Amino acid sequence: MILSFAGKVAGTPTVPSRFIQRLAAVAGERWTQAIARGDAYLAWTRELDRPEKIVPAPQPAPTPPRAARPKGLSVTDIEHWLRDPYTIYAKHILRLKRSTPSTPSPAPRNAATFIHAAIGEFTQNFARDLPKDPVGELIGLGRKHFAALEDFPEARAFWWPRFVRIAQWFARWETERRSTIAAIAAEIRGEYEISLDEGTFKLTGIADRIERDADGSYVIFDYKTGAARTAKQAQAGLAPQLTLEAAILRQGGFKDIPAGASVAELVYVIAERR
Repeated sequence: MILSFAGKVAGTPTVPSRFIQRLAAVAGERWTQAIARGDAYLAWTRELDRPEKIVPAPQPAPTPPRAARPKGLSVTDIEHWLRDPYTIYAKHILRLKRSTPSTPSPAPRNAATFIHAAIGEFTQNFARDLPKDPVGELIGLGRKHFAALEDFPEARAFWWPRFVRIAQWFARWETERRSTIAAIAAEIRGEYEISLDEGTFKLTGIADRIERDADGSYVIFDYKTGAARTAKQAQAGLAPQLTLEAAILRQGGFKDIPAGASVAELVYVIAERR
């Protein structure tokens, strides 16, 4: 335990409280020892004001042997790798797992997951033909996924009306979109094996939606419930998810899509309607 009090307030020296004075009187010699131990912490703090005496530790640079490195990554992992390589080191080399809180919280990220799941399931269920009541079907799927918020009425009261608005918008967008496309594949898994000097590296990904246009070209979609990646991020290679999925498609890595197929567009669908 560390007990501290301000030495000065607005430049004026302070007087220890009665509580501090009583502790000093009762502790006797032990109080002097405690003060000495506290002086060590104060000395370390004051050293921060003299950076010339601080020798920075070298930047961590883990270099695991090749045998320990992953033989494959998902397109999402590749993006994490580019932005923060240590996430890949922790996940695939150290095999660390994120701890699960004992009392889960209905954080916005969880609500976004429910929205994404409902839209994804709708696209998968009705990839061939739209139902008579797209909004009703979407809201029904939303109720199923939002059931996890039943114990959090405040969070549900905030997110459910938002999902209803998203469902209405998405149904209109789907109805307009279906009139111009030949086929849809939803939640489709793909993979592409890259030959290396020592074995192969497998790139995998699950595309939220792939459309085939009437001219035979393809459009790859990624559903987002928040801000999409910017064009600059994509051009700089910091947001490679869709471009990597396009590479998998070009290599024939998605079922029923021939190798060498043309990719006409890469599209983010922003499901965020306030």
